[in-house]
Amino acid sequence: GQHRAGGDARQRARQDDAAIDGVDSWKVDQGATGSAVTQSTTTFAGGKALKIAGAPTAVNVSRAGNYGSLSPCWIDFLIRPATGAQARGVPAGKIASVSFDFTGKIYASSGSSWVDTGKTFQEGEWYRVILKLDFKTHLYDIYIEPAAFPKTVFIPDKKGLGFIDSTINSLSQVGFEGVYNATRSGDSFVDDLVVHFIDRLEIITAPQTLIQNQASGPMIVQLQNANSEPQTAWRDMTIELGSDSGNGEFSLDRTSWKSISQVFIP
Repeated sequence: GQHRAGGDARQRARQDDAAIDGVDSWKVDQGATGSAVTQSTTTFAGGKALKIAGAPTAVNVSRAGNYGSLSPCWIDFLIRPATGAQARGVPAGKIASVSFDFTGKIYASSGSSWVDTGKTFQEGEWYRVILKLDFKTHLYDIYIEPAAFPKTVFIPDKKGLGFIDSTINSLSQVGFEGVYNATRSGDSFVDDLVVHFIDRLEIITAPQTLIQNQASGPMIVQLQNANSEPQTAWRDMTIELGSDSGNGEFSLDRTSWKSISQVFIP
């Protein structure tokens, strides 16, 4: 093998205080490149997180990529936000934006305006933010929760928010902006950023013992993402049914039996 002094960009990015600019498609769009670094001191569950330093000129970072156009598209991340010194305007030419405002309130964009999500935050605490994007309707839902206390019922805090730019039909960039802060340290931290779509089919009913010539109980099949969360089909989906039993059959109704070979998820 060969050795190159200093290692490559990916290796440097695993070190503390390593700038992410130019690593794995990340870019510092505004501010000093040394103000967006990987670090292990402040994370939610260990490993590395991204620190975005508070500065008089806010530090903006983004990652470009062909993430896709399927609906729903989920953007999921953890954030420990700092409190800035002034309000931020809704950015133009984007899909959606979330603002941890200097007042302690959490706002979400709907078109060119901010909407109060009804949620508040405290500095020093981690929060999970989930955006559910629909590229057909150009609307999105937002879920916000303290990272240490996940929701027991998965219901959006705001539903049917409008895209900032309703002509956008796919996700091509994700980004974060630090706070405006000239008077004190206001560092923000981001962890576990995930963009995902439907990941798998899962039978969610408990295992059953089948008896020959007797119908089983219902079997429920669910579309899920990688976090086992239920997903909505973006089009009618056909599920082919099969059995390793030579005489095995399926039916939508246990009492009025009618053999089928397919079911549809609308």
